[in-house]
Amino acid sequence: HQRKGGGGMRDGEEDDVSMAPEEVDEALDYRLPEDTRVIVSEGSVSAPLLSKRIAEVDGSERLECLPEWLLHTLERNYPANDRGDPLIEAPKIGFHLLRHPACTDMRQMQAGKLNAPQILRARKVLAYAVSKLALEVPAHMHRAGVEEVVEYLELSCGDRVVPPEMNLMTIRRFYAKNADELTLHYRWKQSPAQQQQQQQQQQHLQQQRRSSASRPSNAPSSPSNSRFANTH
Repeated sequence: HQRKGGGGMRDGEEDDVSMAPEEVDEALDYRLPEDTRVIVSEGSVSAPLLSKRIAEVDGSERLECLPEWLLHTLERNYPANDRGDPLIEAPKIGFHLLRHPACTDMRQMQAGKLNAPQILRARKVLAYAVSKLALEVPAHMHRAGVEEVVEYLELSCGDRVVPPEMNLMTIRRFYAKNADELTLHYRWKQSPAQQQQQQQQQQHLQQQRRSSASRPSNAPSSPSNSRFANTH
């Protein structure tokens, strides 16, 4: 079941993130395994009112077995409490989503700031970029059995690749150099050979920096050389 975020872009609206932060759609695009058991009870002591696997739920369940908040949520098409009142909106994080500087062959996201729930995961941010930019996988990158464009992308913050299941709140806390200004970059995943080559280049640069830092600058000439120069 997919649910649109209340502040998401709607059909017919101008896509102008320069005027106000745009809301990233946090639709639930995943499904639970069919053997997951759903248990509804009024307490830990009483017998369950309902106990079924997801594959067994067919719509014939008695409404009396379902909690009031669930019925109100289904009727009103927004998260609600037992009285039918809307739930308080989840805290959000503002961030910039840009093309990685090394991927000049990719389309660039329109300049502007995005807003999304802080529990939004990196994979969903990539899915947003795919949808917004209509990204297609280059022919030379196609892998057998892998169809989703998101599987060919990765998200980075600073110089570090972000795990796809990490949420924005964790990224801002542990990856961002400046917590007040979160910037994320999307790019095509590198092949293992490219990753190894990049690691070797980084190690080579680090060795050069350490070597140049340890080398003394403006070293005075040795006394023996000075005496030799004066006698000749």
